Amino acid sequence: MKRRGNNATPAESVVVAVQQQTAQAAELASIAGQNRLADPRTNPAVRAHADGLRDEQHRRTLDAEHARSVRRHRVADRRASHAEKALEALQAARETSSPARSVLALHTGRSRFLAASLAASLALSAGSASGVARLAEKLAAPALAGWVAEVGMTGLTTAVVLYRSHLAQHGGKVVGWQNKVLWVLMLGPLLASVVANAFGAGLVGIACSVGAAAFSLLSYVIADASATAMRDQAVKVTGADEAGLRAVAMGHEEPAAEASELARITVSDPRESDGYARWDEIPTSPADPELWVSEQGRVTVEQVAAFLADQDPPDGAVTSSVPDPDSGGPHRSANAPDQPAADPVTGPVQIDADQPVRPIGSEDADRVTSAVTARRIAGQNTRQRVADYLSQNPDAQTRQIAEALGLSASTVKRHRREIQSSQ
Repeated sequence: MKRRGNNATPAESVVVAVQQQTAQAAELASIAGQNRLADPRTNPAVRAHADGLRDEQHRRTLDAEHARSVRRHRVADRRASHAEKALEALQAARETSSPARSVLALHTGRSRFLAASLAASLALSAGSASGVARLAEKLAAPALAGWVAEVGMTGLTTAVVLYRSHLAQHGGKVVGWQNKVLWVLMLGPLLASVVANAFGAGLVGIACSVGAAAFSLLSYVIADASATAMRDQAVKVTGADEAGLRAVAMGHEEPAAEASELARITVSDPRESDGYARWDEIPTSPADPELWVSEQGRVTVEQVAAFLADQDPPDGAVTSSVPDPDSGGPHRSANAPDQPAADPVTGPVQIDADQPVRPIGSEDADRVTSAVTARRIAGQNTRQRVADYLSQNPDAQTRQIAEALGLSASTVKRHRREIQSSQ
């Protein structure tokens, strides 16, 4: 049996398929940059969808930020509103407890209640005037006469009440027959109005007259009681309260408290502000004791060294002054014999056995040199002052020079000895 040449077996077909797939895989593997397709933002098939989702995220982010901003402003406004209401309530509570505010409230309330009482009294007097007018008609008199009579009686009572209020407000008192006359002028017209209304208008007229009289008496009580209360509260107002109210009225939030004298003083070295070159040259009684005491806290080792440098050493001894940087060692006494200068210390220095060895650095040396130079210049200035005074007063004593220049006697003695030795 013959096989057909173009008919492949199943095994051969599988081999061919694998070869083709392998070749395709090799071609795919040879393509560079395939990893970019793994990122959805660089995959062309889904890039449009990724852009849409990104835009949606941005819109939601902006909406959320806007909502948070609106919420913050809303919460801040609500808190500010609550704080404002709380401050108003607190201010109202303080005003009720403040004597000055109480005086203002009493004055305002007195004006209001007095005006309301007088207005009610005048209104009721108009009702009683109709009864008096009717009585006038019964007595064959013009009705207008009754109206005029009632207006006159009510006006007289009102005038008396206002005058008593004026006296009570300003601490005035009416005694003796004058007080009795005022009571008669206040109550007499009201009683006459009541009697006239009893015969003219009956119970309605009497009610109007009695009401007008009652409101007139209430006006007097309001005026007198308010004036007494205002005087009592005004006594409680202190000078600080009055100053605070005056400051607020002038446009200041708080009364400007006077600063203390020390707060306005610029802190500086008293040796510079008083014109003295050395610490021991400051007079024993400074012009400003408080400033001098405050500056005592800033005394440092330099002042102590300056003080020690001003002390007079024994005859023939080495002075306690700090070495002059321009010289080879410490200053010697004028009477001391010449001695070779000690070698400058360049190595480590050990002050005590239990002290650690510390080398002298250039920074410490510069600091010491600056301080010594400043003290030397100050000493030269003081010496020049002493020399100028001696040139004008050759016979002056040491104590006289010290008092004139504001220096200590030891300082004048030392500079005078140096001036004499240099001549």
